[in-house]
Amino acid sequence: MTDVATDVIERVRAARAALSTLAIRGHRSKSRLLGPPGGHADLDLELHSGITNYQPDELVITARAGTPLSDITAALDERRQCLAADPPMFAGRGTLGGAVASGLSGPSRPFRGSLRDSVLGIEVVNGLAERLRFGGEVFKNVAGFDVSRLLTGSEGALGVLLSASLRVAPKPERLEYRKATLDAAAAVTCMRTWASQSLPLSGLAWIAGELHWRLAGASSVVNEIAGKLGGVEDDPGFWTRLRDGELTINTSPTRLWRCAVPPATPPDPADICLDWAGALRWRDQDKSADFLLPGAFTCQRGSSPLRADRVTDLVRRLKDAFDPEHVFNPGLIHADTTS
Repeated sequence: MTDVATDVIERVRAARAALSTLAIRGHRSKSRLLGPPGGHADLDLELHSGITNYQPDELVITARAGTPLSDITAALDERRQCLAADPPMFAGRGTLGGAVASGLSGPSRPFRGSLRDSVLGIEVVNGLAERLRFGGEVFKNVAGFDVSRLLTGSEGALGVLLSASLRVAPKPERLEYRKATLDAAAAVTCMRTWASQSLPLSGLAWIAGELHWRLAGASSVVNEIAGKLGGVEDDPGFWTRLRDGELTINTSPTRLWRCAVPPATPPDPADICLDWAGALRWRDQDKSADFLLPGAFTCQRGSSPLRADRVTDLVRRLKDAFDPEHVFNPGLIHADTTS
């Protein structure tokens, strides 16, 4: 295999010398979600693929950035293990590098932790064309500032991800899928009540007048709790479609917002989906008179000055430290905004 790291370093050096920019790309599975990155030229990591180290007994896997998440999931499944954060796979097009760069977690986020929680170490090339390693392949090896998790969710604006090591988890013995008809307000109340209890939940979401929940754990416990919570049998495919954005990102709104809010926040008529036990709201801005809820907002389709306005001085300073010439993915996190 060609030394991709060497090629990346040379491309970064050339871009710096020419005062040009690079758009970091993989399988382009998230372009509809985040928007296409700007850049004078593409830096394609699609072929930089493969699992380099998997230690099932240590619950750790390491793979190159272009490795499809479906390949990683298949390898883990053979040992009855899984990615705890359940990141979106986008019909098999999602890659490890894209997952870490976007920092997206699936419906299990409130119950099994975020993708950022799973990242143990990464290897990157920064904007100075330096090949750097942060973290490692064990749980307790971080001293000082945890750069690996800082770069998780940075959308490729701070460096080119070459590989990553993630913590994995045992697969649950039993999964149970249920749903019930509820309006949004009643669903929020129900979700807050259930989330405060010791229930084997791995997903809790509301959409289109129905509350959906997923139970995961030992068969005896799941059977007992399923009987207590009631509901009717649900389609397991609902959770795959929700995870991969088929019920949100691929819907009709031209301005779709992904809002992280306090879980008890009352629903808005413009909310098309409540995920993460109520802590994640997908909102059609065009139907909302007041979409500025407390919490973190990301414009997932369409454009808005809100993203640039909310970038803090700290983000700009980080961008200047990792990528002083602003070579990578201009425009995605607006860290290259001068105003």
